[in-house]
Amino acid sequence: MQGTSRNIGTEMMANEPIDPGNVCGRRKLVAWASRPCCRSSDTSSSPAHMFTPATRIALLVVALNLLPIFARAADWTQWCGHADRNAVSTETGLPDQFDAAASKPHGTPLQNVKWVARLGAGTFGSPIVVNGKVFIGGAGKGDNTAMFWCFQEADGKMLWRMRSPFWPSLVNRTWGVCSTPTVDGDRVYVLSHHGEVLCLDVNGLAGRAPSPADLELIMTDRQCANPFAIAPDGRRILELTAGTKVTPEPTDAHIFWRYDMLREVNCWPYNAQSTSPLLRGDRLYVATGSTISEYANDGCKTTIDEWKAKSGKTSYESPSLIVLDKQNGKLLAVDKEGIFDRTFHGAHASPVLGMVKGKEMLFYGAGNGACYAFDPDFAPGTDGKPGVLERLWKFDCLAAATYPTSYTGPKLKRAEVIATPVFYNNRIYVSIGNDLKNSGDKAGPGRLLCLDATGSGDITATGKVWSFDDIRSTGTTVAIADGLVYAADASGTIFCLDADTGRLYWQHEASLVWSSMMLADGKVYVAARFGLLVFAQGKEKKLLGQSKVKESMVSSPAAANGVVYVATDKYLYALQQGKSFTLAEAPTAASATPEVDILTQALEKKPKPAWVRALRIVVPVACVGIVVFVVLVLRKARQSKRPL
Repeated sequence: MQGTSRNIGTEMMANEPIDPGNVCGRRKLVAWASRPCCRSSDTSSSPAHMFTPATRIALLVVALNLLPIFARAADWTQWCGHADRNAVSTETGLPDQFDAAASKPHGTPLQNVKWVARLGAGTFGSPIVVNGKVFIGGAGKGDNTAMFWCFQEADGKMLWRMRSPFWPSLVNRTWGVCSTPTVDGDRVYVLSHHGEVLCLDVNGLAGRAPSPADLELIMTDRQCANPFAIAPDGRRILELTAGTKVTPEPTDAHIFWRYDMLREVNCWPYNAQSTSPLLRGDRLYVATGSTISEYANDGCKTTIDEWKAKSGKTSYESPSLIVLDKQNGKLLAVDKEGIFDRTFHGAHASPVLGMVKGKEMLFYGAGNGACYAFDPDFAPGTDGKPGVLERLWKFDCLAAATYPTSYTGPKLKRAEVIATPVFYNNRIYVSIGNDLKNSGDKAGPGRLLCLDATGSGDITATGKVWSFDDIRSTGTTVAIADGLVYAADASGTIFCLDADTGRLYWQHEASLVWSSMMLADGKVYVAARFGLLVFAQGKEKKLLGQSKVKESMVSSPAAANGVVYVATDKYLYALQQGKSFTLAEAPTAASATPEVDILTQALEKKPKPAWVRALRIVVPVACVGIVVFVVLVLRKARQSKRPL
C-alpha cells in the first residue's frame, strides 16, 4: 500500500493521470470501468466516454494484468515503502554493487552511481523518494544540529533542509532526525529529535515569509533547567529558555503544523525517536516511543519493578500509540494498554497496517516485548478527551512459556521489539532484541516469531505459528517474497527462512547489521555496517555483489524509478546500473551552512606532514627496540644470580 490518501471520485477525467501501481490507481480503474455508458446526447469527446461497460471491463482486466509492468516506475513514499512494512519493490535492472566515494581516487568515475550527496555526521533515517524529491534525516556536521534534507531526485541537488539545534540539557538527543518520513501530496510527516510530530511543506520555505514555528525551529542556545520535572497533575514540564534568534534562509524548512508529544501526551522517548508515521486516510498513526527508563532518569540501571517500588508509582499515563488529524495535527485517539508501564529501555517500531479477513488492522510491536493488533477505527472522544484505540489481540513475545524475560548483565534487563513487524498473508512476522549498542559478540539472544493475525484476545498461547531461536538480538525489519523471509541480527548474521515453517535455508556472516532488508529485482539488499551486500533471492545462497564503504551504514536501502538509494553516515548514494559519477561533477550544495558542503571538498585528502609520516615509522621501531633491550637486561640479571 502506498502512503497516498487523496479522495478518489467516481469519475476519471481523461486528462487525469493513472498510476496503476498504487491503490489509488486501482480504484480509479475500477471506478472508470463501472461508469454507465454515455448516452448519445453526451457530446464529450473524451475517450473515457466512448466505450460500453463490457469493453471497459475487458480493458480493466488487461490493465490489471499489466500492473507489475506499470508499477515499476513507482515512488517509495514511507518506511519500507508500504503500510504493511514489507520492503518489496517491483523495480528491475538494479545494480549488484557500486563504487563508494572513498574507494576511488578523486576524479575517478564511480561505477553504477548516478549521483552522490553530502549529508552530515550521522544518518539513522532512511531515504524516501516522492514526486522527484528524495528526503532523509540525520545529524549535522559538528555543530550539534539535527538535519532533515530534501534533494532533487534527478541530480542530487539539495533543495532545502530543516536544521534544528539540539537542546544540550536533554540527554540522548544527539543522533538527529532518526525517523523515516511519510510523504503525502505536498506534505511531509516526520518525528523530530525533540519529540515532535512535524508536518512540513515538501517545497520548503521557498522564499516565503517564515512563520513563528519556522523561526522557533531554528532557534539556538536553548536550555531546559529540569527536563524531568512533572506537574502535580502528572503532566511533563519542559520550560525552555528563550534562546537566540537565527535569520532564516530560502533553503530552510516550512512547517504547516507540529504536535509536541513531550508536553501533550507526556512522552518520554529514550535514545532516539526513530519511529515513522503511518498514514491512513486523513489519520496519522504515530508511535510515541515513550519508555520508563527515560522517566526514571537513571540510564537504564533500575528495573521496572525496582523503579516502581522506589518511586511509589504503579502506573503513569503515557500512550504508546496516538492518532492525529493529518490536516491540523489535532489529537484524535490514544491507546490505553499501559504499555509504558512495562517498557524498560526503548520503543522503536513503527505502526503497521494490514487487511485480515476483509478488515483492516493496526499492528504495533511494543517496547514491552509484546505485539498488538488494534482496530484503526474508533469512536470520537468526548468531554475534550481523545478516542481510544480498541485492542483486538495481544501476543507476549517474552512470556515465560515462549521466551525468558531478561538477558544477563546489569543493563540488559529486558528484551523488546525494536524492528517493525511485517504483515504478510494474514500473518505477522515480529522479532525481539535489545539495545543495539550491544552488537557483534555482545549481542544478546533474540527470536523471530511468525504469528497468526486472525485471532482475538490474548493469543500468547495460541497465536504462534513458528519461532526461530537461532538468531541474536535484532533491530532489522524482515522482508518477505515468494514464501521466503529474509532477516538479519545485530551480530551480523543474515538469514533466509521459509515463511510458512520457519525452516532455515541459508545464512551468511557479515559485519554488524542495524538496517532493514529490501527486496527488489529478484535480489536481497542488505546494508551491513561497513558495506552493501546483494544476494539473489531464493533457497540457495548466492552472493551477487558487495561494496565496501568507509563510513558506517545503518540506514536502510530504498528503491524507486530504477534507482537504489543507500546512505552512509556522511553520504547519500543514488545507484543506477550502467551510470558513472565523477566526484568533480558533484552538484554545488544549496546550503550556506557548513554541515552540508560540496562533496568534492569533503573528499579531498590532504597529504600528511613529513614529520607525521616519519613518526609512523620511527615510533614502532623504537618500541620494538625498547622491548628487546628490556628482555636482554632481565635475562642478564637472572644469569648473574645463578650459583657457580
